[in-house]
Amino acid sequence: MEQSPNVVAVLRDRGTEKGNQLDFVDVDDRLPREAPVLKFKVQKMNASLAISLAETILKKKSDCRLSKIDIREGLDQFSWPGRFHTVQDGKYQWYLDTAHNELSLKVATAWFAQSVATVHQSDIDTAVHPVRILIFAHNSDRDKTALLQSVADTLKLSSIQVQHVIFTTFEERHDGMTSIGKSTTL
Repeated sequence: MEQSPNVVAVLRDRGTEKGNQLDFVDVDDRLPREAPVLKFKVQKMNASLAISLAETILKKKSDCRLSKIDIREGLDQFSWPGRFHTVQDGKYQWYLDTAHNELSLKVATAWFAQSVATVHQSDIDTAVHPVRILIFAHNSDRDKTALLQSVADTLKLSSIQVQHVIFTTFEERHDGMTSIGKSTTL
């Protein structure tokens, strides 16, 4: 995502302090427009960053670039279960995503709102209205009330009413393992 000028200045200064050149990556124009995994700008930015990093390594080893075919094949093989992930199970439609701050939670909630707002003609014809369940894995110690308010505000702007929302968190254990399902009161 684009960075504010103040953030860019801080990041560049920090890179200089560490003796590293810092480059910002724009959306790569070689990305296919119709790729299902690139529906959202954040996914295009992440894919563009991955391409840039891969090409940095390739330049050091063989001075070559990825072709459009390489990029397409990589995207066709890409899978990230739990990120912008929808699962249909009978009458239940599960929407799974993760977020680490209010900004990423707004992106995830916007994805959910857009997904729910897209009504398929077959759903209308058969009068099928699945129970929609939104699950967010949130991996930070930020203000949980503010995160929940962010979800509510984004859904309200989209005029989406939610039947069920489940929040879950990750907690680092002292032994370095991850404990899933930390209890949180909102």
